[in-house]
Amino acid sequence: MFNRNEGVIDTSTFRFSDVLGEKSVNSRYISDIVPHARTDNGKTEGYAYNPNAADYRALTVAVNSYLEVFLDFDCVGEQFAQ
Repeated sequence: MFNRNEGVIDTSTFRFSDVLGEKSVNSRYISDIVPHARTDNGKTEGYAYNPNAADYRALTVAVNSYLEVFLDFDCVGEQFAQ
């Protein structure tokens, strides 16, 4: 979290495995994998497993639930009033 006046006020590590768990992959070398992303040559993508639409929905819900803790309802009300 970042406050425009004070800078960084909170950091958190978000792990795909906390939401998605292990995923099966079609490989003769690996049976299950913990999803993670990697960046190579400026392109970020899933490594050995690419999330599907249901995975993205689950990640979105988890991140939104975390961020709601920091939501300032007074500011939200002002934005909608304008």
